[in-house]
Formats: sequence, C-alpha cells, structure tokens
Amino acid sequence: FGHANKMKKTHRHAKFGLSIGGWTLSGLFSGFAATEMGRRTFASSAVQLMLDLGLDFIDIDWEYPVAGGNAIPHAPDDMANFVLLLQAIRDAYASLPFLAELSVASPAGPENYAHWDFPSVCGLVDHVNL
Repeated sequence: FGHANKMKKTHRHAKFGLSIGGWTLSGLFSGFAATEMGRRTFASSAVQLMLDLGLDFIDIDWEYPVAGGNAIPHAPDDMANFVLLLQAIRDAYASLPFLAELSVASPAGPENYAHWDFPSVCGLVDHVNL
C-alpha cells in the first residue's frame, strides 16, 4: 500500500479505496452478513482498515448475494442482508472527520442481478461498478 499512498500524494484528485470480496474471496459474506453483530463487526473493521491504510473509500464486491458464484455459500435472504451491511458501513462512517464514499461491484448478468435490490443499494452507495 506504500505505492498507493505515494500516488495519493502525487495525484491528490484521485481516490484510492479498499475493495473487499471478489470472485474468490466472497465466501464469508453470507454468513457474517446474516447477523447484526456480524455486520457491525465487519463494518467497524473495514472502516478501521481503510483508515489505517490511508484510503478514501470502501468497495464491496460480494459475488453474489442470493445467487452465489464460484461455489460460494449463499442464502435467500442475502440481498436484504447486503443492504443492511451497506447501512452498517454507512453508520460506521458517521464518526469520520471526512466524507468517505462507498461503492459496490454489481453483477452484469441477468441471472445474478435479477436478485438485486437496486433501489435500496443505490440509496446507500456513491458508485455502482459493473
């Protein structure tokens, strides 16, 4: 992350974020997002890591709520829990001395985005990446 911090100093207009999840690292989302304590713990840990690394925002790349992907565990209530997870991150942002952004990676295929609650997600994030 030293290189990112150097680039931040050189290119002050650019924002650098912490992306969590992805095709191979989304296996724990369904489990911890299913409980309020899991969501709060994840949110506070992610925000603290973002601060410790000197980053500007968090990006959640859960592949994929409800539908799974790459043999990733999933459950019917994942989408509702995803929205609650995003709200928990927003709540954890409330005490920050700066306006931190939140982004998500959205599925582009209809078999996966059919399960998405886009109105709720878009009400909580600054960016949706396809």
